[in-house]
Amino acid sequence: MLIYLLVVLIVCFIALIMKKKNLERKWTFFDAFILLFLVVFSGIRFNVGSDYESYYYIYNNIISSTFSLDAYNATTQEFGFYLLSYITKKISDSPYGIFWVSAVITYVPIYIRMKKDSKDFAFSILLFFLLGLYTIPFNTIRQWIAIAINFYSLRYIDTNKRNFIILNCR
Repeated sequence: MLIYLLVVLIVCFIALIMKKKNLERKWTFFDAFILLFLVVFSGIRFNVGSDYESYYYIYNNIISSTFSLDAYNATTQEFGFYLLSYITKKISDSPYGIFWVSAVITYVPIYIRMKKDSKDFAFSILLFFLLGLYTIPFNTIRQWIAIAINFYSLRYIDTNKRNFIILNCR
């Protein structure tokens, strides 16, 4: 449990530095570090989350390097997630590839949206942790990929309906 507290402290400390230096609106090395830190911590988790074993088993034992509708039917996953797993497996030999890719697809859009639209970025980051929004995706990977994409797409709801619809019709 201490490691989670350490993640919160490091990320929030960096966000406070950004606030102090008035870098909340600019993209800097700090942003890259925070994003990398969030993704790496999520990607290297081992046996964390209620459905970790299911995702690990499906990714490593059912999804093959050849596209197959039989394998898709055996996963009981959405087609988009099966396709994401298949593509990830083609790109990477890592047995944890799906966790890395899921972390990127989940945290990058959320971070970008918070960075762009938050009035107080450091406070938003703190809430992101304290409300459990960082750790919930450890348990519900597929749902949080969809939530992250939807959260990001909401920035277009008033300005570009076409982008909003495209991002939500995945």
